[in-house]
Amino acid sequence: MQKNKWMMLQLFAEGGEGATGTMSSLKVNRDTAVTLTANAFTKTGYSFTGWTYNGKTYADKASVKNLATSGTVTLTAKWTANAYTVKFVNWNGTELKTEQVEYGATPRYDGATPTKAATAQYSYTFSNAWSPTVSAVTRNVTYTAQFSSTVNKYAVTFVDEDGETVLKEAAQYDYGTPAADIALPEDPTKAATVQYTYAFAGWDPVVADVTEDATYTATFTQTVNNYTVTYMVDGEVYKTESYAYGIIR
Repeated sequence: MQKNKWMMLQLFAEGGEGATGTMSSLKVNRDTAVTLTANAFTKTGYSFTGWTYNGKTYADKASVKNLATSGTVTLTAKWTANAYTVKFVNWNGTELKTEQVEYGATPRYDGATPTKAATAQYSYTFSNAWSPTVSAVTRNVTYTAQFSSTVNKYAVTFVDEDGETVLKEAAQYDYGTPAADIALPEDPTKAATVQYTYAFAGWDPVVADVTEDATYTATFTQTVNNYTVTYMVDGEVYKTESYAYGIIR
């Protein structure tokens, strides 16, 4: 009776590239089924999906028989890149895009340009950047849109009491500029009438730190004019008195 021939099965990771671990070879009898040893190799970012030989794939711990008639058979580990969840979100966490990306691939955002609403103080522009910096995928990751900010400018205008006559053309100031740094026009004047004399009293509203467009209107105090009344008798001054406009004596 002829003895069965032996053949050697040697298990290696796929070309050894990127995989780690070792496995002992199997010495099996021809015409005898053998269960492949469980895979002991690992490859970062990849999942083991079986063994390949001669164009065929064998599952982990598969039962095999007569892979060859003699000699050494090398089974090569087969790997599939893991897929990881990559999210792109706006500054406030609103989801912009979610996708599955294979290990080692670099994701790319191709959605609508992220926006951020302006505040009274700042306007925002997408910086075409993300935090953290987009790089080759090695894990689940969330990228947050980054924005540059620009301090808003506001117009400050000074007008006369009529609300129309501009005393100082509108000037632009950064949000938060202190009231003390706002350039004021020269104190305006108001022509006296028969009844009143006017003096500049300040601005309405009171000049304040810059937080929005503002128009300041000149205000005036008024003083009733006094007039001198001279009484004459026979062509001679009898007496002289001063009276406020409109007073009847």
